[in-house]
Amino acid sequence: MTWRQTEGPRVVLPQDAIVTAQRDFMRSKLMYSQLILEGLTTHNFDMIHEAIANMKMVTEGELWVTVDDDPEYIELTQAFKKAAVRLQEAVDTKSVDGTAMRFYQLNTTCIDCHQYIRARGYKL
Repeated sequence: MTWRQTEGPRVVLPQDAIVTAQRDFMRSKLMYSQLILEGLTTHNFDMIHEAIANMKMVTEGELWVTVDDDPEYIELTQAFKKAAVRLQEAVDTKSVDGTAMRFYQLNTTCIDCHQYIRARGYKL
């Protein structure tokens, strides 16, 4: 299953609806993480490759939570994107151990960012 943005005019949502939409959008990242884990356990590198590509699309989507005036948040987001690239490189080697290590590092960036966001009172 791939997350795809719909085309057409943007709909302005009330703040609670935006938070709900962002939460659902971010849950798609969890779905792709589960697919990566499944791919690791079954040695299905094509599945991992597709899940990473879809996860990267999530980070470029308009519902990706952004805090443009927060340098640390921007750094955390960049760390996630770099970790995704390194994971993709590991997948290309078809090394389960290397891919698992990079997957762990990717997950760590997610946890770090979500802790940061919660500590500052951002809703997600």
